[in-house]
Amino acid sequence: MSSSATGVNVSDRPISPDTTRVAWVGTGVMGQSMAGHLLAAGYALTVYNRTASKAEGLVSRGATLAESPRAAAAAADVIFLMVGFPSDVRSTSLDPSTGALAGLAPGGLLVDMTTSDPTLAAEIAEAAAAKAAPPSTPRSPAATAGPAARRSPSSPAATRPWSPTWRPCSS
Repeated sequence: MSSSATGVNVSDRPISPDTTRVAWVGTGVMGQSMAGHLLAAGYALTVYNRTASKAEGLVSRGATLAESPRAAAAAADVIFLMVGFPSDVRSTSLDPSTGALAGLAPGGLLVDMTTSDPTLAAEIAEAAAAKAAPPSTPRSPAATAGPAARRSPSSPAATRPWSPTWRPCSS
């Protein structure tokens, strides 16, 4: 359940497939693979892609299709972004009407897996701090092959509890 439904900060609960809802924005080749690992690990998954047909494979395996990044985030405790370019990161995370941060519950986590601009990561971190949602912006040179090297403007203490959600992505 989201914090809005329970009054509990989502980051205060144990992180596991039984208790944590995950969303994924960007279901291209790499996004399909990594999100598929989350499904295989048993996480409830909501997905969004500009071209909805690119999410069909995940939907056929049990994911729910959202109409926007905001709707995906509203259905999740942690949301991953894996989109093409920094401009896509900006629109999918920061747009006030459709962006993921607008829908993310307090205590939720936004993880940007896109190769992007550190200045943009700081901008997202600032916007997330205003919402009390810790951002994480890892680099992902070969996410389908193994662990991604992560860089984050948020503290390790804020993101470490969420690591069970990205372990399946790097297996």
